[in-house]
Amino acid sequence: MVCSLLQTFYLSDIASLVAALETTRPDEVYNLASQSAPGESWKLPFYTADITAMGALRVFEAVRQICPESRVFQASSSEMFGWVLKVPQDEETPFNPANPYAASKVFAHAQDAGLVL
Repeated sequence: MVCSLLQTFYLSDIASLVAALETTRPDEVYNLASQSAPGESWKLPFYTADITAMGALRVFEAVRQICPESRVFQASSSEMFGWVLKVPQDEETPFNPANPYAASKVFAHAQDAGLVL
């Protein structure tokens, strides 16, 4: 049996994330949210970083605090690779973000993977 609950919260507000997790105690959390227009990220770099990078970090921290046994799925983007010399990309392709959106996605990925930037 599969049961899904959609919760409304703001990635800029960790308290709303914590409240949603306390209410649902999910087995899995899917973070698909971001400011997802790479071109717009040049016009809105702080907003992009707050929602795409720091928003993901808030999700990870809220899960760690409330339901650490939950699995978190963090959406990535090919933008993280930027201008590449190798096609197609794989796990060995280095990140080379070319805009604030891509850099924010790399930050979120590093936090999800437990990497140090």
